[in-house]
Amino acid sequence: MLPPTLQGKDVIELGCGTAYVSAWMARRGARPVGLDNSAEQLATTAQDLIDGGFHRHHWRIVRAQTHRTIHR
Repeated sequence: MLPPTLQGKDVIELGCGTAYVSAWMARRGARPVGLDNSAEQLATTAQDLIDGGFHRHHWRIVRAQTHRTIHR
């Protein structure tokens, strides 16, 4: 169950994979952090978010094993 509004909320998606939920929450004003183990999946996800019009300051995708932010 999600709150009625996500505007300005910091949220985390564990095991984000394609970050579908993170993108959904970002469209509703949240600042998501997506966490996953797969560097390849996260690189694709980061590109998909950028291609979808999300600016990097609106989200963060992090590789679980290294805690490093994945950039394009």
